[in-house]
Amino acid sequence: MIYSFKVIALSPIHVGNGGVRQFTEAEITSQGEGKKKEAAFGEVATLQRDHEDRPYIPGSSLKGALRAAATHVDVDVERLFGMSHEMAATKPLRAAATVLGTAALSGGEILVRRTSVDLRSGVAQKGLLFAQEFAAEGALFDIKLVVETPAPEFDKICRDMETVLGVFVGKGGLDLGANKADGMGRLALNSALVTATEFVLGPDGWRLLRTPEVKLSPFELFQVAHRLPLYCNGPYLSRDGVEVRTRKTREGELKTQEVTQPARRSGDLPLLTGMGVSGALRSRAAWLLRLRELQTGRMDEKRICPTSAGEMPLNTLERLFGHEGFRGALALRIENVSRQGGSEHPSVRLDPVTQAPISGALFAMGAHNGVGFDLELGWFREPDDEVSALLNLLLEDIEINGLKLGAATSRGFGWFNATPELTPKPLHMPPVNKDKNEEADPTADLLPSPEITLPYRLAEVDLKAVGMPQEIVLDAFASDDKGLHATPFADGLSGHVDVDWVFDTPLLIGDGGDIRRPQKIGSHYILPGSTLKGLLRSVLETATNARIGRLNDAALSPEEIRQGRKSFPYKPKLEQIRRASTASDLNPHNPPLDARFLPDFCQALFGFGLDDDEGHLPHERAHLKSRLGFGFAWAVSDVTEDKPRKITFAEPRPTAVFYDHVGRKRYQSTKETSSSVFERLENMASGTDEMASTVRYLVPKRAAGKPAWPMVFRGRIAFHNLTPVELGALMFALLPEIMGTARHQVGQGRMAGAGRCRAANLDLLLQPNDGSKPTAAAPAEFALWGLTGHTLFEYRKLFLAYLEQIGRDGATAQGTAELLASLNPRVGKALREDAGLKRGELKYQTKQTLGKDACKRIAGQQDGRLAAMLKRARR
Repeated sequence: MIYSFKVIALSPIHVGNGGVRQFTEAEITSQGEGKKKEAAFGEVATLQRDHEDRPYIPGSSLKGALRAAATHVDVDVERLFGMSHEMAATKPLRAAATVLGTAALSGGEILVRRTSVDLRSGVAQKGLLFAQEFAAEGALFDIKLVVETPAPEFDKICRDMETVLGVFVGKGGLDLGANKADGMGRLALNSALVTATEFVLGPDGWRLLRTPEVKLSPFELFQVAHRLPLYCNGPYLSRDGVEVRTRKTREGELKTQEVTQPARRSGDLPLLTGMGVSGALRSRAAWLLRLRELQTGRMDEKRICPTSAGEMPLNTLERLFGHEGFRGALALRIENVSRQGGSEHPSVRLDPVTQAPISGALFAMGAHNGVGFDLELGWFREPDDEVSALLNLLLEDIEINGLKLGAATSRGFGWFNATPELTPKPLHMPPVNKDKNEEADPTADLLPSPEITLPYRLAEVDLKAVGMPQEIVLDAFASDDKGLHATPFADGLSGHVDVDWVFDTPLLIGDGGDIRRPQKIGSHYILPGSTLKGLLRSVLETATNARIGRLNDAALSPEEIRQGRKSFPYKPKLEQIRRASTASDLNPHNPPLDARFLPDFCQALFGFGLDDDEGHLPHERAHLKSRLGFGFAWAVSDVTEDKPRKITFAEPRPTAVFYDHVGRKRYQSTKETSSSVFERLENMASGTDEMASTVRYLVPKRAAGKPAWPMVFRGRIAFHNLTPVELGALMFALLPEIMGTARHQVGQGRMAGAGRCRAANLDLLLQPNDGSKPTAAAPAEFALWGLTGHTLFEYRKLFLAYLEQIGRDGATAQGTAELLASLNPRVGKALREDAGLKRGELKYQTKQTLGKDACKRIAGQQDGRLAAMLKRARR
């Protein structure tokens, strides 16, 4: 009997030839300049191919997969497929079935890139980027299978074979090739009906007897034990190279921009591989296993298991997910993948000193959004009690914390949850301050008032010291076997905090278009996770006196020095800065990249990536993943785009000459209305200015003829393995001033007061590493402020004590005082009144606005301290 039918690949399939090749130049180039610089490409595992270079499945591979499937049903496996290799020598038995090899009739190929992630640092290991060639999902193969046996047993053997072939019409299909446990290599029939051709051997040779139509009965290789629907409200990105685009700037220059492209499967759906999901599950299960060891005081026990290399002791994680030469008990499938659309997310890295875009750091990431899928889990083999318990623990964790998949998860990409989305909450407004006396600037003795007329100021940086993490954090970072991500602190904390971002002035986070419009996903306006991450990091970098990595670039640039000497009315103390840049007292900000390197407080918390061209640091020590994750915040109030406006943004340069003071730029928050903000922005516009941009700000929809302020966005910040002081730092960054006065500013137009916001409705969920119950809930009286869930005040106090310990508390540290003053709108209003600025007026502090005499006088006061960098406004 000859069975002939076509099967389709339900998932990408890799049947290798045992060979490897190097990445081609085109494949390396497609990863972008950043990846090329790493020179970290490994090898590509190649496919078995036929003489026409088509993906090929050998008959032996198909036969082996069918033999494995036959063990799940009641058939004579040995008669159908022959004896196993171990038994064939002592009990030879010819197989009744012969399976022919087959090449792909149609369908494309994909290159699935993978990397090994260092669990200590959470980043990809250098040199371990590798890939596999796959026949793509949808590839079509023609299967031919011959059953040849004597007449007495012919009918039974054919029935057995048809029973086995029923695997092709089961929901999961037949799996073969690499990564079967992760749902790869699944082949299936579209119909349960197949045509067979029966021949009989007579005196004159083979003769066609009949061509029956056979109906196959489906069966599954594993029963689904758990089905978990997962959904990602925001973007999901699995990288598939970059697209380089060229555009003309307003100045007429041609600039290139790299846009990361998401991997796709057929139908423009996202390529969600079981390997990626399995890796994320395994990483999370490893963390939960360590938590259990910490909480119980009992180390995980290993059990002896048979592997291809003989018996080996394997721990619970290895028995669940597998080990080299041993297939784990867990099998998974990804079903019903869907998406709502695609989106692109522009981003830029800002210089911490000037707040200007760093040259070459403008990029964009394309992504799928609204991605959903069903995660089906089953057992390949009967699990032991410890394996079952670990899987149950993992499923409970996903229900609470979700599962993060793909790239850029610390910036809100790939946050999959078992629940649909965050539920908006009623907005709690802080009590109104009845005192009409506006606050004076608490740092006024440090500023040359009343000449200050510009909307930003500098917060002092101590060049002789850097805020370092606690010893327990440094020890974990420096350890060869612990790490900040892999080993739980005894008093560590994980969890998340849901936050409302409340805006009382117009907002613009540009989408990268020629007309700058607010970013959105589908029809929903959003605050990107990268924006929120940068906002809170800048607060903590100022408070803790973090390192200024670009200080040398700015201070030692010959062009800047030359321009500075020509442009300004007195000679800056550039020689002093030059000497300081190489002196030992600057080492805290520019430490040598060797085995002694340790991160500062913010680097340890937010992560970092160092350019160690000489290779003195291991890749895993020069890179660290953030232990904070910032999800996208979604507009939960009714918002709309304002009318187009033509505005000239006076953008600061990436580097600038500093006088004898180095500081971090802070925009001064002021008490302005949306109308006065627009007046300031329009005062920056020039109808003939070629540098002008057309922008559309986000504002509330009108109610009763007026905009219904405020605008509210709601998002989630996740944290992993923080010390109590680090959690307090996060709470301080969200609430620098606990009574609700402080205002952050984000987006474009901050100099005019746009993007002014505060954090509200904080709902904190804590999961202590030691398994204890979290500290008591927030006091009832604070419900008025929207501060609910587990209390955050004790942790905030610990961070304030840390600031005092390192000499950065607001009462004594100049930089922290400047930070708090810049966040206080009442200070900004008083500052404007002292400077005599009118309602919509916006001025920059330049040598023209100050005057030559004032510049000389300021240079001799407060050690030459200025409110901000002197520069000509573009207007």
